[in-house]
Amino acid sequence: ALAAEGWVTKRQGSGIYVAAVSKPTRAESSRQQPRIGYVTMSLQPVLSHRVFEGVEHVGQRQGYRVEVASTSWDYAQERQQLAKMRECGVHGVVLYAMPRRTGTEEYLAKEFRDFPVVVVDLYQPAMKRPHFIFDNYHAGREMTQSLLDQGRREIAFLKFSDELSNRSVDDRLLGYRRALEDAGEPFVPERIIAFE
Repeated sequence: ALAAEGWVTKRQGSGIYVAAVSKPTRAESSRQQPRIGYVTMSLQPVLSHRVFEGVEHVGQRQGYRVEVASTSWDYAQERQQLAKMRECGVHGVVLYAMPRRTGTEEYLAKEFRDFPVVVVDLYQPAMKRPHFIFDNYHAGREMTQSLLDQGRREIAFLKFSDELSNRSVDDRLLGYRRALEDAGEPFVPERIIAFE
């Protein structure tokens, strides 16, 4: 990132050196290297951070710098961060979206239509955007199997309330249930704990 902004120069086999020229202006820097954005609820969850690492890896291979923004788990902030990304000239955004409440009008279906946004994992059809969904069924199954392999038998499943339900979590729940069935353990609905 420092090299892309003109602060340092890299010399193959020699090292990295502070650039002898003055720092370029923001406009010059933007022309030098295209940018994509990554907007997420938070970088603290492991999965969110791993998505960032993937975006950064592919972005760097394609010659893009990645701009990162957090929504701090706030739906209105998500919308604002996308607007900021578009305003500052980012070419498109990978969005690890907030879980949606049913009945909430989905702004992605109507706004930012001229701005490329790809939704990762917590996608809902009302968003009407390109999306990428993880194999959550196998993830739920493997996590549950790991706990079963450790001798655990009373395994709870935390999920969003039904109002916040989405395909990713529903698929994880199916994987959880299948792992219990494969191990001959009973599926106990009371062990599914909803939170908001």
